[in-house]
Amino acid sequence: LFIEQIVNGLTLGAYYALIAVGLALIFGVARLINFAHGEFYMLGGYAFWYAYAELGLPYPVAGLAAVAAMGLFGLAYERAVIRTILPRTWHVQLIATLATSITLTNLAILVFGTQPKEVPTRLSAAILDVGGIRLAWQRVVVLVAAVAIFAGLEWFVGHTKLGKAMRAMSQNREACAVVGVDVQHVALATFG
Repeated sequence: LFIEQIVNGLTLGAYYALIAVGLALIFGVARLINFAHGEFYMLGGYAFWYAYAELGLPYPVAGLAAVAAMGLFGLAYERAVIRTILPRTWHVQLIATLATSITLTNLAILVFGTQPKEVPTRLSAAILDVGGIRLAWQRVVVLVAAVAIFAGLEWFVGHTKLGKAMRAMSQNREACAVVGVDVQHVALATFG
């Protein structure tokens, strides 16, 4: 039971860590606290639910479709909102991202209703039994996916030109602009 609870805690921690890394990346690169960040994850969940439950796409394809939809949403959000408020004071940034949060929450209620949406799969009910330790396969998949995502992000930030530009912008945005880094392009990619 103890090991099962550790795995459950690690799975929940992986969810929180994925959300935190998105917040940290946006704050580090754009110097912006995005109060709508949680709502972005909500929209990603609804995008996955719609692709899987309503369109009938296979689980992995629905996951990739949700990622692509949220990438496009992030790009559009950066162009429409973030680009206009970045040069403004922190008060304007706070109000704009908070207003986005409230708007997205209420739009989700209008469009999807107030009842929770479920995406049951065979993995949710499938149990892995190893030496008397029983784990849901879904939790194992979440942990493996989280580790893979973190490893991919670590590689991206450390080895690609765009990732290095993100690291440089997190240290000194003005110096990046002086040496020719397109700071708007890097901010756009970060939100995407």
